[in-house]
Amino acid sequence: MLDIKKEAPPDFLLEFIEEKSNASYKNMRGDMRKDLRHYIAYNEQCKSSRCFCAYCEREIVVNSDNANGSHIEHIKPQSRFPDLDLDYHNMIVSCNSKESCGIKKGSNYFDSFIDPVTFSPYDFFVYDLMSGEIIPKEGIKNSKTPAYRSLDILGLNSVRLTDARKRVIVEISNMLKFMKKDDIRHFLKQFPTLVEYMLK
Repeated sequence: MLDIKKEAPPDFLLEFIEEKSNASYKNMRGDMRKDLRHYIAYNEQCKSSRCFCAYCEREIVVNSDNANGSHIEHIKPQSRFPDLDLDYHNMIVSCNSKESCGIKKGSNYFDSFIDPVTFSPYDFFVYDLMSGEIIPKEGIKNSKTPAYRSLDILGLNSVRLTDARKRVIVEISNMLKFMKKDDIRHFLKQFPTLVEYMLK
């Protein structure tokens, strides 16, 4: 999970909120939603010209709505928190995977949900380099702690993701034999937090 530092909201969002008496995310034009997604991703979720899903950290295609694309994710779901649907600090960009991240999360949310904006994921999670899983720093595996519940709701330890992380772990281990750490950082296209975890 990325550690996201929110920027100031874009002027076009503030103008939309100010000028429309019935302003809501649902009545925002499609092109404005794409502009907003682009603004969030490129200002807060890109490293070395690559943009990543806020939750799983796989590389995303920001301007695509297809399976390899992305969407604006409301951390606190619109269906349960309609007054926050235009709150810029409640919006991140998530991948379009149906088995993880924002789409899997849907309207699930609980008060101590670990999200990449409110909390620093570095304080809560580490990696199991054998299994490719993200694991909480504290708590018994598969417990009902906020960290485990958050991982479960987001599907961040799905087979697809753990297998992909294991491949990256092997790649990094091999590259460390003949490449400098900075070169490795620029070479890999996904999981920037895992990369930093292994290169620290």
